[in-house]
Amino acid sequence: MNVKLIKKRIKKIAFYVFIFYFNLIFIILTQSNTWGQVNLDFIKQLYQQGKYGELIEQLASHQDNKNPLIHEYLASSYEATGQLNSAIFHWKKARQVYEQHHNVNKVVKLKLIQAQLEIETGDPQEALHLLQQVPELVEAVALKGNALLVLGEYQKAIAKFDTALQQVFDPDVRLSLLSNLSQAYQKNTLRLKQQQELLLPNNTTESQQLARAVLENQQLAKTTANQAWQLAQTFNQPNYSTARAWLTWLPYLSKEKQQETLTKVETALSNLPSTHQTVMLWLNLADIIDHQEPITQANAIAQTLNDYQGMAIAKRKLGHYFETQQQYPLALAYTQEALKYAHAQLAHEQLYRTSWQKARIYEAIGEKKAAKLAYEQAVYSLNRIRNKLISASKNIQFNFQKEVEPVYRNYLSLLLENPTSKNLDTVTQVFDLLQLSQLENLFQDSCFDESDRGIEPSEILQKNKIAVINTIILPNSLHIIFRLPQGNKYHIQQNITSQQLNHKIEEWKTNLFKVTTNDYLTSSQYFYDLLLSPFEHKFPSSKVKQLLFINDGLLKNLPMSALYDRKKQEFLIEKFPISNNLGQQFITNSSDIESPVIAFGLTESRPPINKSLPNVTNELQEIKNIWGGNTYLDQEFTRERFIEILKTQRPQILHIATHGIFTGVSETTYLQSYDQIIDLNDFDDLLQRHTNLSLLTLSACETATGNEKAVLGLAGVAIKQGIPNTLGTLWQVQDNVSARLIRQFYQNIENNIPPVKALQLAQLRELENISQHPRSWAAFLLIGT
Repeated sequence: MNVKLIKKRIKKIAFYVFIFYFNLIFIILTQSNTWGQVNLDFIKQLYQQGKYGELIEQLASHQDNKNPLIHEYLASSYEATGQLNSAIFHWKKARQVYEQHHNVNKVVKLKLIQAQLEIETGDPQEALHLLQQVPELVEAVALKGNALLVLGEYQKAIAKFDTALQQVFDPDVRLSLLSNLSQAYQKNTLRLKQQQELLLPNNTTESQQLARAVLENQQLAKTTANQAWQLAQTFNQPNYSTARAWLTWLPYLSKEKQQETLTKVETALSNLPSTHQTVMLWLNLADIIDHQEPITQANAIAQTLNDYQGMAIAKRKLGHYFETQQQYPLALAYTQEALKYAHAQLAHEQLYRTSWQKARIYEAIGEKKAAKLAYEQAVYSLNRIRNKLISASKNIQFNFQKEVEPVYRNYLSLLLENPTSKNLDTVTQVFDLLQLSQLENLFQDSCFDESDRGIEPSEILQKNKIAVINTIILPNSLHIIFRLPQGNKYHIQQNITSQQLNHKIEEWKTNLFKVTTNDYLTSSQYFYDLLLSPFEHKFPSSKVKQLLFINDGLLKNLPMSALYDRKKQEFLIEKFPISNNLGQQFITNSSDIESPVIAFGLTESRPPINKSLPNVTNELQEIKNIWGGNTYLDQEFTRERFIEILKTQRPQILHIATHGIFTGVSETTYLQSYDQIIDLNDFDDLLQRHTNLSLLTLSACETATGNEKAVLGLAGVAIKQGIPNTLGTLWQVQDNVSARLIRQFYQNIENNIPPVKALQLAQLRELENISQHPRSWAAFLLIGT
């Protein structure tokens, strides 16, 4: 074959190869613009014009398309219209395609976008999980800060934002970081203030440290907000970051300067694209200046976008605005509309807020039946989002006392206006839900599973002849629900305001500490008459053998054993064994108590409390003499040793004689070991391993007496871990008194006497033989049945 012929054939083959690749490239290019009969140029045009609804409609039949660009356009459009869960779905779809084609850069980018949306939809843990899968880029560091901010981990968030700021020079990114950093400092300030309020009165050192930290964080929040504001001034064209920076700085301005700046802010917001993000910025402005106009603007944009989430929030806020103006027909109309859009999304967080608002409006216009139904819906929706509330409760933006507790309290108030037998049943259920929510708010975890209940509480109460006194404190009255062992319920309303009641409680607590006088007696008699006198005539016929108090508010912190019957001239503990609990749903059957026992004790003065407990040595020795088992004193009671012992041993009785503080806030609730403190979360985690624990004794601890949530920490440990009996103290008792009473308590239990009766006999022995003054013996309370 000659050379010319070979060259001719090579040219021919090359031509066909060229034609083949030309056709292949043509097909790829065509598919990138008209993929599966989708014209992406047209879709791009719709997106650029802000026609998100039309774009979504055009692509509705292409949800399963393999072109990642389709999913990116859908995700972006859903995001712009506030449909964030749908946006996440399509970002995932796009990412899966890129993963199949090993496009690492695109995968990382989409994980970052999804992480931000997970944060916005209230799932910061999922965001952190995603961010662990990407390189430690500055964007990832910043997003970790955002997630930690939502989780309430403010110090960690601040560290992340600081790290990111050191690495980034892009003005837009820096602007966002500065705004977020300022917000983190603001929230940390509020957290520190809360901790300061809950400290014990004598803890001046820590109080001063917290006061300095509050001032420092306040100043840093303002300085950082000002830096963001200054940087925003350098931008020629306003965008989302500049708008956020202005909104962050606005609250720091005086009313006059705020008014001057407001026009600029409103102009900037008006020039932003019509998106869900713009809707939320207008609503943020409304929260700052408390005006109707920004809400109206937000509502108009949301309606244009068909943004159900934006409309649900905007219309609820419009309803609230008119509620505050007492224009109830308008308030109700907007609230009903908001409910419609919240129902359409099954958005239970919006449903509870809006149903609560609806209930308040109906109450204001005298429609009590409609208000009751609205409260039922609010409580139902609250129950549906319990896990979300747990994760959000560490975030100061979500304030349990302002945004959750009032729903239950208002509903209780309405039900108690007509205390029928049916309503009283509902009252006890709603009160139990309130207590459960408070527990979960403290522990940041689900505390109680009804499936673990075992015997029904009503059976336990009837079998043991236990009468229940359930107090409920409302702003203008105290309600007492008395339940006999057979189940009959009685109700009485005492006309005393919560403020007056708290004053009486504080007065009694003050007098209880005056050991050289009987000043406490007047208050002891007053509270006996207030809580028990209306029902005591029912005790004999019902053969009541024990009293169980389920108290509300600061009444939880009062020693019920020291109530005094002026007629018979005897303390309540002389009549009945007394136990305490947080609600009827937490009542469990008490099991027999046997060895082994593990006891820990601290005698030496150690920081941060720096008080010695010399008689703890005798206390632990007495316990060992009665029960055997192992004891760990002083240097043997380190945090590491404590954790090691509880991980490897399975005692039925756990006795801890050391300083402990229960404040109702996990950060300031702890036990003191020899070398460092053991915080509430550590202690709680360790107890999870001990399902067979029958008795927990904390013999030298104290609660923050002025804090109504303080006993929650003590009771919560018992309830969360299913410990049937927990013995603690309301205030710190002299350690020689504690050692004596504890010894008698354990001797009684060793003689097969139930814990509640064992405590009564130990207190009576102290009262009869040592001192009638309740300062020494009334501090001990048993949580259980």
